[in-house]
Amino acid sequence: SRLEELSPLVSLHVITADTNASARSELAKISCTLKIIGKNRQDQAKLEYAENLGLKSVLAIGNGRNDGMLLQHAALGVCVVQKEGAAIAAMQAADIVCNDINDALDLLLQPHRLTATLRN
Repeated sequence: SRLEELSPLVSLHVITADTNASARSELAKISCTLKIIGKNRQDQAKLEYAENLGLKSVLAIGNGRNDGMLLQHAALGVCVVQKEGAAIAAMQAADIVCNDINDALDLLLQPHRLTATLRN
């Protein structure tokens, strides 16, 4: 998987409300830090977590309304539409919008795509 490819290259942190209660099993073989947040102030919890990492070094990926603050303040915010769609707040806060998580992760594996999208 793309996360397996990325895990030796970057520090992976998954911050999720885990709506489907599947994060632990889906990430079992991935070298990453998993943070499952509670139901209250999810947007703030995600932002605070990233602030502790140092926002200038965070590339954030998300699609929910609770991702908007994180996408806006991260060094690079990527909104992924996914099959469930994406909240307008997340799309407006992001620097880039991708079709799905694999396209977003490919931006790290193939950084020339970032250059092409973000150049002036």
